[in-house]
Amino acid sequence: MKRVNWRLLLILLIFGGGLIFMTGKDFITSLQKPVDLNELEASEIKPGMHIKTDIFAALDAFASEETWTENKNGSTSPKKTSNQYYIIPVGVESVQYMGLEVRAADFSTMDTIMDNTYAWVIGEAEDLGDTSYTVEGTIEKLEGELDQYFGEWFTDTGFLGEDDPGPYLVHYMLVTRSFKNVQVMFGLGVLLLVLAGLYVFLRIRKNNKAADTALAADGAAADPAAPVPAAAPKARTDDEYENANKTDRGMN
Repeated sequence: MKRVNWRLLLILLIFGGGLIFMTGKDFITSLQKPVDLNELEASEIKPGMHIKTDIFAALDAFASEETWTENKNGSTSPKKTSNQYYIIPVGVESVQYMGLEVRAADFSTMDTIMDNTYAWVIGEAEDLGDTSYTVEGTIEKLEGELDQYFGEWFTDTGFLGEDDPGPYLVHYMLVTRSFKNVQVMFGLGVLLLVLAGLYVFLRIRKNNKAADTALAADGAAADPAAPVPAAAPKARTDDEYENANKTDRGMN
């Protein structure tokens, strides 16, 4: 009887469960029908929504995220800005403001959108122009330092004049997601858990069969009344056939 390979089983469970835990929330979001942010009022925006929209206006970047590598000798690699967080207007009837996370590859596009926005605000342009940033992702809450920097930008710049900025702020941000990758990773996690369950099932089934076979063999050996197979008749040689014929003739 073979024992269960607990190490293999543990690896399957950890990786499978980990993938499902990390991608489960976004996987559920990916199943929703995408909504255009430009068609929503601020009050309709909720965490976990599946958003697919074009961004035509942005005020400024209120925060950035930098990454670097610390080497063993104590030195560090040059810092790189991996993400920037922008303020974008939302709402159809009344305008409010929320956050938008943008990756480094799209910084230049957002710079153009901000320039177009300010030109329109101060009257140098009749519209926002044709440049847009297409994004698909989900809505997350602004928390911690990001939420603090978001509010401080309006206070420091005085963009809304003497008005209290609080009523105009929507404490959410739109975050980019690759939902195809999310679905692949979630499916891989499910597959690993299925393999773990299948492995346990087959191992238990095989061990049960081995135990039944051993029990049947022990029972047969312990039963003295069990029929013993008759020995196969011994084949006669040519000499034995000839002697048998002589004996028959003698008797006749």
